[in-house]
Parts: sequence; C-alpha cells; structure tokens
Amino acid sequence: MSTIQYKTAVKTYRSDASMKRGIAKMQRQGWEVVSVSTVDQGWAKGKTCCLAIIFLPLLIFGRKGSIKQVVYRKPK
Repeated sequence: MSTIQYKTAVKTYRSDASMKRGIAKMQRQGWEVVSVSTVDQGWAKGKTCCLAIIFLPLLIFGRKGSIKQVVYRKPK
C-alpha cells in the first residue's frame, strides 16, 4: 500500500481580496487549501517611537498590518 506524497506551497497575501484571487488561481492549477491563518506583524519600532514623541495617542498608528498566510498542497 503506497501513501500519497504531496508538494506543499506557502503563500502570503496583504489583503482579503488578493488572498481570494490567489486561492482561485492556485485552485485552477490543481492546488488545494490546507490552512489559512492571519499573521500579526507587530509594531514598527521607528514609526511607533516617532508618533509617540509627537503625541502619545498617535502610538496606535504604529502597528503593522497583518498578513494572510495560506498553505497549499497537491499530489506529486
């Protein structure tokens, strides 16, 4: 009895719209989605410090946006 071996690919997207387009494109090529996760990128240190020096409440604008990470697979 043989097991199925898979090729795996991990792609990241900056927005939901680009993720949906990417998923559709990969599925047309025979890939299936294994998992989708949101990755928080944390704080932009330089930007956060500058904003905090100007005015402390502006500190909230120092966060980096999150990215979407999608793991794909298809049989070899």
